[in-house]
Amino acid sequence: MNRTYAGSQGMSVRTFRMNSKSWYGVVFAVLTAILLYDIVYPFLSTDTSITAAGGVFDARNWDSDTTPILKLNGMWRYSSGTTETDSSSIEQERLVPSPFESELLATDTKGVYHLQILLPNGSDTRQYALNIESIFSSHSLTVNGETIMSRGIPQTVDDVPFALNKPYIVMINSRQNRIDIDIVVVNQNANNRQGIIRNVLFGDPTVLSKKFRIKEGVEFSFVILFILVSFVLFLIRSSLPVYRGTVYLACFLFGLGCFILSAAPTHKLIYDILPFSGQNAYLIQMRVYYISIISYVFFLFFLDQLFPAKIERIFLRVMGILGIVLVLAIVLCSVQFVAAYETVIFMYRILALLGFTLMMVRIFRTDTSYVPYDLILMYFALFIFTTKNVFFYLRFNDESQTTYVELAIAVAVMIQIVLKKYRTVHQEQLKLALAFHNARIKPHFLFNALNSIHDAIYEEPQTAQKLLMAFSQFLRNRFRFTDFSALVPLSEEIDILDAYLEIEHDRFRERILIERRIDQNAVSIRVPQLFLQPIVENAIHHGVLKQRRGGVVTIVIQDQGDSVLVEVRDTGVGMTPDRLAEVFRGGNQDSIGIVNIHTRLLYLYGRGLEIESVPGEGTVVRYEIPNEGPKLL
Repeated sequence: MNRTYAGSQGMSVRTFRMNSKSWYGVVFAVLTAILLYDIVYPFLSTDTSITAAGGVFDARNWDSDTTPILKLNGMWRYSSGTTETDSSSIEQERLVPSPFESELLATDTKGVYHLQILLPNGSDTRQYALNIESIFSSHSLTVNGETIMSRGIPQTVDDVPFALNKPYIVMINSRQNRIDIDIVVVNQNANNRQGIIRNVLFGDPTVLSKKFRIKEGVEFSFVILFILVSFVLFLIRSSLPVYRGTVYLACFLFGLGCFILSAAPTHKLIYDILPFSGQNAYLIQMRVYYISIISYVFFLFFLDQLFPAKIERIFLRVMGILGIVLVLAIVLCSVQFVAAYETVIFMYRILALLGFTLMMVRIFRTDTSYVPYDLILMYFALFIFTTKNVFFYLRFNDESQTTYVELAIAVAVMIQIVLKKYRTVHQEQLKLALAFHNARIKPHFLFNALNSIHDAIYEEPQTAQKLLMAFSQFLRNRFRFTDFSALVPLSEEIDILDAYLEIEHDRFRERILIERRIDQNAVSIRVPQLFLQPIVENAIHHGVLKQRRGGVVTIVIQDQGDSVLVEVRDTGVGMTPDRLAEVFRGGNQDSIGIVNIHTRLLYLYGRGLEIESVPGEGTVVRYEIPNEGPKLL
């Protein structure tokens, strides 16, 4: 038996619904919580934990069971203009975390940070962990007089320096219940993010390592998510109605993935991907980081494709030209030169968000009755992400937590907007197809029906009257629909079918035998309009009437509890596998009705027609209508 299922013949189009104001409220609350936690809370809170003072971090009363991780924040001793780790000559102090002073960048290009950690008695038997999150642009770590880690080559008289900034965890031991830490830092890029710019974490190795791995896993997951989705969107771009918009969205997501890949504070996964290390790896990492910031503008071009004329064309052209110039500068100029002017790159991102803001204002001004909850949500999410980055860059907040939740929300809304656009266009296509199917009543059916009525007028006036009533009812039902996406009761579909069968039975009489098995409990379910009569028509004309003797058409409608089974069987000529496949492809004019019904069912319910056919024996067309209604409407 040849069997073809709808699931193998098309794509089930599904999307999540975000048209409920309550859901928007929940997501807005989540974003607000992120904003308060990441930006507002650090300004209002008072840090009651241990802080360093005068280069000493006094943790002798530290309870590692209740607070397993400490931030070594506070005033470290600092020696400027040297790479020697002799702490006896250090007289200055510097706040950690904080960058080199911008007014001293020309001269203050290197220095040594020193901190002495005082630990509880008995600490010599324990092992501790130290987590360095971000030190620009190269450094070496010395613990208790022994250099145990370096990133890049800090500048000395004889060495050729190169930069490298990659987070890490090292295990350290105390000596006489104290630990002496020296960090040699060299500023090789001369921008305002040089020095120890993020927290230095200290504590229990198990807890700290677990926290590090979790954050690393989150960052890796977001990288894979954004880049994978970008490739998927790029591959299916031609099947979506907003071709350019889909490409722009794919570029934006790829840029987000590269941003996390190159700038995430936990790991900077790009160093693990590159086949080389050293200075070249650092240069690639920095260039990818800067270009990923430029790619932020792609979401603006994406929105312009979805909402034409909402953004000034001159603004988009300027942003496009400026983006190209910045990318060329990043690729062709030295990293040191680009780093010195990276403020321009961050301002470019702010300009992109400003363009989004202007678009939102124009939408509200042109249509006051429409509240674009999805756009508001996406704007709020991107605003939070941008604000966090700008605040950290401008040193307003060194405690900002990079969770990327707001990015995930923004991307989810973008994809939802694309799917909603696809759904709208697809519905329009279905409406046109249904309108065409309505208008496409076969001429020979009209002529034959009128001839049958004409012939019966003189010989069987009552029959002629009955046929005329059936014919008028059939035409009235076929052309009465104005909303082609609406559902109708199954009983109305049966009325259309009865009118059609009345005419066909008068023409072909004994060649057509119709059997009905209709469960009256099932006729109240709402179904897509004009989905039953075309299948029965197909069974008659392409099934039983292809045989000289005719055949039987059986119509089964059965209530199955959670769904209604609709089945049309015929004892006609059947179909070969090739012919069956051609029907689903819409390979000829006779299969347009079947393809139209199959596509609509597939779109609304996720499953279309199931057809079984045996050459010489007949065909069965079967499908189920769930009582819960369509997934999309």
